[in-house]
Amino acid sequence: MQATVETTVAAPIAEVWRAYATPEAIVRWNAASDDWHTTAASVDLREGGAFDPETPFPVEYQQAGWQAILDNFARYVAAQRA
Repeated sequence: MQATVETTVAAPIAEVWRAYATPEAIVRWNAASDDWHTTAASVDLREGGAFDPETPFPVEYQQAGWQAILDNFARYVAAQRA
């Protein structure tokens, strides 16, 4: 079972990477909806990681949630540039 999500972020790669890989930024954008909150984040950027869906939930449900999070990420990066 695989889920694929994607978005376009209109910002220099250094800004995108900083927002994606910095725990302080992650807690600001890592939510699928306004009633979700990330209270802490850590980053482990070792090679070899993979996104594996959780089996208790349908892949379509997970894909929608991860897409919402990724879209929130793109909005967060854009707002930092404004």
